[in-house]
Amino acid sequence: MAFFIVISLILHVISFFCITLLYMKRSEMKRIEQAQKRSAKELEETMAAYLLELQEEHHNLIKSLKKSRENNIKKPNRTEFNAVSKPEDLSDLLPSLQTQEDTIETYLAKLKIDELEGEKLRKTVYFLHDRGLTSKEIAKHLHRGDAEIRLFLQFRQENRI
Repeated sequence: MAFFIVISLILHVISFFCITLLYMKRSEMKRIEQAQKRSAKELEETMAAYLLELQEEHHNLIKSLKKSRENNIKKPNRTEFNAVSKPEDLSDLLPSLQTQEDTIETYLAKLKIDELEGEKLRKTVYFLHDRGLTSKEIAKHLHRGDAEIRLFLQFRQENRI
């Protein structure tokens, strides 16, 4: 009988030890979970602030582009604007397509993409769009963001109306 009591006491001690370990693990998991929730909330707040800032910058860019267009003395009419995207008008800024066999890929290979800025970039975007490329394809070829290319095309569309 004493043997069973000793075995019972040993099992009780082992049980209490296991319960204590489980309780400590549970407490640690709760602490980790709270830390993750806190991190997720901070990340969400940061992303929300970033998106608001990005949206504000987008609106400011649109306003400044419209203002700069309004400040221009001469506003291009529709025929002048369409003429901008013809290859012969771009010859001073862009490498010309020498034969019909030249593809857009060879044309893009001739471009110095790193040097495309301002008016040169705008005309290149219009030229490639007129050749049937989508804004995503143009963005990929010119190493620019799709949103930037869409802004160029959207602004072009607004000026045509």
